[in-house]
Amino acid sequence: MHILKNTAVARIIIYSVVVILLIGVLLVGLFTDKIGFFGNFSFDFSGISYKNADLYKSGNVELSPDKISNLNINWISGSVKISTHAGDKILVTEANSESFEDENKLHYYVNDSGTLYVQFAALRNFFSTIGWKEPSKNLSVLIPENRSDIIKSLKAKAVSADIWVDKVTAQTIELEAVSGKITAESIGESDRISAQTVSGGINVNARTGKIDFETTSGDIRFDGQATDRINSESVSGKVEIYLADTVDKVNIETISGSISIALSENCGGFKARHESVSGSFRCEFPTTETDDDESVYSDGSADFRFETVSGSITIKKK
Repeated sequence: MHILKNTAVARIIIYSVVVILLIGVLLVGLFTDKIGFFGNFSFDFSGISYKNADLYKSGNVELSPDKISNLNINWISGSVKISTHAGDKILVTEANSESFEDENKLHYYVNDSGTLYVQFAALRNFFSTIGWKEPSKNLSVLIPENRSDIIKSLKAKAVSADIWVDKVTAQTIELEAVSGKITAESIGESDRISAQTVSGGINVNARTGKIDFETTSGDIRFDGQATDRINSESVSGKVEIYLADTVDKVNIETISGSISIALSENCGGFKARHESVSGSFRCEFPTTETDDDESVYSDGSADFRFETVSGSITIKKK
């Protein structure tokens, strides 16, 4: 505990610097190929850039799901919704598309590997972005509900937009937003879910193997099951985890935010290592204290590690 106390001030300074750098890095490198935005202005010298731009088509589209196994979305402003519907096609649409010039409509492309790419607009060089004010657009990608498990990899990245994923199953799910909240509900079995925001909360309900969450200004909430591992970091926001069953490893760190994890009474044993500066630790399970910073319940089979600076730590019974 004394080590954490001696380094708390230094860590706060470091995290503050990291937040500033992270915002810059995400704004420059949020999209896969040299695209960067700040508000309504693109400061990347390549403008709006992505590979194979000449192969993209514009506007709303209906696609057969037979040759699509991955989804990759890059969006600037508005909102992104990924869900299911009763039809037999994958629907990629944006609201009020008819009111946009062709170059401002969504652009899509399916490569030979079965990845459906959806971009916010047409490619633009740096000079054409000067004075261009990108519209706020609401994107919807709907997958046939009887084929909701066809997606192996789902990636969605946004600058100033909320991302909402509902009733979709994918082996891996990666969600990123600079300014916007991330919500994933009723997600089926997956291997890994990651979510990252700079300014916005994360709320996920899912069954998965591994979880990686990170936010610099926003709360994190997970409700469901993660069998293998939970990693979560928050600089200014609380972290709440509600688990239906056991998990092998948990590692949660916060600065200026509390940590709460709720477990079922038949969760098995765990060993919780907890360190806090200006915060308390409370556990509703009967534990044995091996030292000031470690509590063991039952056989101690699961490995929990919690660290906070200005925040409490609570392990609750569901």
